Amino acid sequence: TEAQALLPRMKAASDDFRVPLYEGHILARRGDIEKAEALWKRMVEAEPENWMVYSCLGDALVKLERYEEAIAAYRRAAKLETAPRYIDNWDSIGQICEMQHKWEEAVQAYEQVLAIYKEDWQSTEGFYVEQYEKKVLACRAKAMRV
Repeated sequence: TEAQALLPRMKAASDDFRVPLYEGHILARRGDIEKAEALWKRMVEAEPENWMVYSCLGDALVKLERYEEAIAAYRRAAKLETAPRYIDNWDSIGQICEMQHKWEEAVQAYEQVLAIYKEDWQSTEGFYVEQYEKKVLACRAKAMRV
């Protein structure tokens, strides 16, 4: 495939965790989940302190519908990430929790997003902050109905 053909060029340009990540995606897409997982495992072993490795692993696991493992990977990424942090890991956790109707866990994840906006980006107002405040309120309301 086209993606497979581009891997050697990618490796020549930057031989980092993205090479096994994308190779694993190609294998998973072909149905060879076991080989994909082996590549992703080596990816993590090669760069165990790189938060992006765990974040990308979480994304790969979501595609396989392995949500609890994905949440664990996102949590590890969030733990390793240093300021200024991005919101992606916590937002992903929140989305998974919402899909699973785990409203309290979604609230906690979205509150982490708001904390990152405040602590790392000195942002306490504006469109994105308001959107996450709304998510927190909506999930709290759903949690109360359960």
